[in-house]
Amino acid sequence: NALLVKFKLNSFSHSGTKTVFNQEFIKSGKLDREHGKLYNNLFSKRHEGDYQDFQVFDEKTISPLIVKVEDFIHGIESLLY
Repeated sequence: NALLVKFKLNSFSHSGTKTVFNQEFIKSGKLDREHGKLYNNLFSKRHEGDYQDFQVFDEKTISPLIVKVEDFIHGIESLLY
């Protein structure tokens, strides 16, 4: 949401935020396409964790994402500062 606020963009739902993020920052080339794929993957996992009973994310699933998420955060920070 910080990116949306900084760039004066609006969304009223999680899926709306995802749509705006992809349109404004991925498709425009402000962020790498790999960041968009990661964001969409994490969005799906968050949705699964929130709405599916007994969803478990183990170390084997999460560990490969850590470095990618760190890079994603740096990309976001580069647009914010």
